[in-house]
Amino acid sequence: MSLATIIQKIDAEAEASRQKLLAQANTEAEHILEQGRVDAEQEAVQIHQQAEEDLQSFKNKQIATAQLQVRNQQLENRQRLLNEVFSNTLERILACDESQYTAILKTILLSVAEERQGEILPAEADSALITEDFINAINADLKEKKSKLSYRLSSQTAQMSRGCLIDFQDFEINYSLENILAGVWEQMKTEVSARLFGNGNN
Repeated sequence: MSLATIIQKIDAEAEASRQKLLAQANTEAEHILEQGRVDAEQEAVQIHQQAEEDLQSFKNKQIATAQLQVRNQQLENRQRLLNEVFSNTLERILACDESQYTAILKTILLSVAEERQGEILPAEADSALITEDFINAINADLKEKKSKLSYRLSSQTAQMSRGCLIDFQDFEINYSLENILAGVWEQMKTEVSARLFGNGNN
């Protein structure tokens, strides 16, 4: 075999090997590009889904915050209205005439659960109403009911706007008008609220 023939054969084999390597390289490049495209699409989908989830989470938080603000405002409005009802009720009681007011005081004093004598210290504003005659009339009613409870009028007055203080030596009962109404109010506030706002949560 001549040298030219050998060289020609080597060149042919080298060309064939080069073409094969190029084909393999092209195939590998196409595979890499295709995988890159698939990965990019998947990543884009994941990014889109995450963005949607983040947006929905943000919306939910905004909605929850807005609902909480509305709820708090509703509660504040309800409390304000209930406070107004309480204040108006107290004003109406304080504005009632003398006979109505003394009837309220009498009902309060007759309802005391103690079975012994207590000393009544009237509020200065009520000292003209809570008199010896008033106390004697209450004691007469208590005696008729065979109650051991009785009262005597103190020469001192209690530090309160209206009502009285009952001193039983070992403890005192504060029957200021504000205290009495506050106690009654706690019992009836739920009913008043239901009448004003209904039984629902809205």
